[in-house]
Amino acid sequence: MDGRLKLAIGFNMVLLLLILVLPNLPERYPFEIQIEPEIVPLGAKFDVKITFKEIPASCTLKIVDGATGREIESKEFSSISERDVVASFIADEEKYSIGLQVARVEANYGEKSVVRETYFPITTGCNISALIYAKPSILHLKPGENATVNLTVKVYDEFNQSVPDAVVWIWTNLTNASLYPNLSRTNMKGETYVILSLPPGNYTKVVVYVTVAKRGHPAFITHIEIPIFRKM
Repeated sequence: MDGRLKLAIGFNMVLLLLILVLPNLPERYPFEIQIEPEIVPLGAKFDVKITFKEIPASCTLKIVDGATGREIESKEFSSISERDVVASFIADEEKYSIGLQVARVEANYGEKSVVRETYFPITTGCNISALIYAKPSILHLKPGENATVNLTVKVYDEFNQSVPDAVVWIWTNLTNASLYPNLSRTNMKGETYVILSLPPGNYTKVVVYVTVAKRGHPAFITHIEIPIFRKM
């Protein structure tokens, strides 16, 4: 085998390797996308960090619902001078759904645009709790006397933030007592107000039970006892 034949065979082998290997190489992008935290609880803050290997003229970041393709929110960077840019968002219960979400970045390099996506999950939100305030908190009643108690239910999360628009169910251990409303939603302060009406009776306490719930959060149940002292 002469040298020219060996050279031709070698060239063909290299060409064959390039044909087989190049399509399987991972695509190279001029930037990386990172989500922090990697798993985002509903209602929590998260950051999208874009690290550029090549700084573009501008870029657009869109957060897209992975199930529906609906654009949730976006942010534009019209002038970029640093290799790292960070956008912060809140996974608001009114905008986001539990499930897979998409962070989509389109970077403009002159006449060329590069689009890249990364995925991140939205999970069940943080725990919520409730406190019940009764006014008056203790009743002193004469025989045959009825009573009215003003109840305030305050709903908050584990970060001690008020939880608006939470559903509140309320009931008592007394079948002849009435609560209005017994089903309501919290206001922007995370509060709802209920009137407890007690008819005459010989009971020595009333127990008020509350269940609170909000989409994407574990439900919470609590109660208070209102003691009743009888005057002679």
